[in-house]
Amino acid sequence: MAGHYLRKHLRLARFARRLACFSGLLLVVAVVIFRRGGIDFSTLRILAALVAAFVALALALAGAGLWRVWRRGHAGGQAALAALFVGLLVATPFALAGALALGSPPTNMAETVGLAEAEGAVVAVPPEAVIEGRTFPVRASQVYQAVRTVLGDVGWTVAEVKTADPKPVPDEPEAATPAAPAPRFGQIPVPTPRIAPDEDETAEAPDPLDQPESGEYRVAAVAEGPVLRLPSDVEIRITEDEDQAYLDLRSVSRFGGRDFGQNRRFIETFLARVDTAMIGTVTPAAR
Repeated sequence: MAGHYLRKHLRLARFARRLACFSGLLLVVAVVIFRRGGIDFSTLRILAALVAAFVALALALAGAGLWRVWRRGHAGGQAALAALFVGLLVATPFALAGALALGSPPTNMAETVGLAEAEGAVVAVPPEAVIEGRTFPVRASQVYQAVRTVLGDVGWTVAEVKTADPKPVPDEPEAATPAAPAPRFGQIPVPTPRIAPDEDETAEAPDPLDQPESGEYRVAAVAEGPVLRLPSDVEIRITEDEDQAYLDLRSVSRFGGRDFGQNRRFIETFLARVDTAMIGTVTPAAR
């Protein structure tokens, strides 16, 4: 007499798989909409918290289902295994963020020693967020040219450049050119130069990096992260003293109280690129 072995089926395995897939889709859509400016940073944080809660529930259900499959022989192990795989994939960004948070100082800024000593920090900066600047035995204008090249390579948006030697302003304004007299009857009018209506709109704005030689430069720029494009305000200072040029930076995040080490990476990458740009000219010295 033949018998049949009845196996129970996992009830929540398919739900866990669907929940894990929905969590991944929600995370991708939230990041894309945020990058396009459809939602603000606070809304993104709320959506990220929901994704974390959903994926945690999916992983818990998948783990419980796999335990029942292993210990009690329940059916539905494929759906539970798929939920576990998708859940771990969605949880990877959160794990990386946690690792960065543990390995970075609890601050949203980073700076070099020169700016910290010269101006003093308004907010106490942890020692891990302070980086050694650069000293070059050249003129400040030479370092500025290297910085200008690196700014184009990293893609930072330059907002303003200030120099210690401003451009001279004329004491007296130039006299306005008198208007041509109206032609009399029977005379041919003299042609005058005219500006096309669209000429002002098509004219290119002056490059803020076009500056004269100076002993000090202050560059205000905006750097963005690679994934979420979270902006940071970057200040670059180049000073000259006794035939030496000093390069210092400060980077402050606009959002959140922690930057997960992003500002430190901005400064370290920028300084490394400047060192490469100055190869063959001088040997940089860290302070």
